[in-house]
Amino acid sequence: MIKKLVLAFLLASFQLLSANSLEDKSSYVDAVTVSVGHSKDHIKIYRVGLRKDFDAKWLKSSIGYLSGYYELSFNYWKGKKGVHKKNYGVALSPVFNYYFDFGNVKPYLEGGIGVSLFRYNSIDHRNTSSKFLFEDRLGAGVRVGDFDFSFRYMHYSNAGIVEPNSGIDIFIGSISYKFWYNNRIKLKEFNMSELSKVIDEFKLSGTDNGKVEVAVIKEPYGKDSESVASVGIFLNNDAEEPNWKVHIPKANIDAVISALQKAKEEL
Repeated sequence: MIKKLVLAFLLASFQLLSANSLEDKSSYVDAVTVSVGHSKDHIKIYRVGLRKDFDAKWLKSSIGYLSGYYELSFNYWKGKKGVHKKNYGVALSPVFNYYFDFGNVKPYLEGGIGVSLFRYNSIDHRNTSSKFLFEDRLGAGVRVGDFDFSFRYMHYSNAGIVEPNSGIDIFIGSISYKFWYNNRIKLKEFNMSELSKVIDEFKLSGTDNGKVEVAVIKEPYGKDSESVASVGIFLNNDAEEPNWKVHIPKANIDAVISALQKAKEEL
């Protein structure tokens, strides 16, 4: 039963998130991670990973939002005794994060279930009985600009597929750097500065930190497409993208203004 639930979770995660996380074809990787830790019985753990953010946000509120990332990692374990004093393998995991959004500083909680494949089915005196292991994690961290600092608990086991199932419990610290993310944002900002002009922005009534932004965007749908007026609604003034946005062609602006005046009279 546990195996079926875990596998169903992984399949659902990849199907649900693949469209969002792979929407930006400019990069399938946007961060590198280096981690060091040890197991409860002092097996040393070294880990290098490549990450890709989901590029999606759910359950947005004034507190934060739910998002996450995929991580592909190479793992090296070093023990002191047993038939295999060393072991190494690769792992792939979708990880869900809840970010508390304070602008450039974002503390978060995370959890995920992934899969891994190791060279041997034992390390030190631990007999996992299988080279295929599930990778579970719970952790906390903080993103500061392009850097991410985290500490997590990780558990590796075969979920009872093969006995004995001597799992390994790990405590590990990590640091990540979003080396491609920064370049994409700068490119995006350059393009927007070339093709758009902010006309005005003002506080969004009924919010603590929201705003309304009115801009003119040239060629919003590609070369030679018609320029539009853009109205963006931001629930968080520091957000990179508006929560809602509408494009209005020049020919429709007067009609929209007239309709808004009538709507105002009805409020």
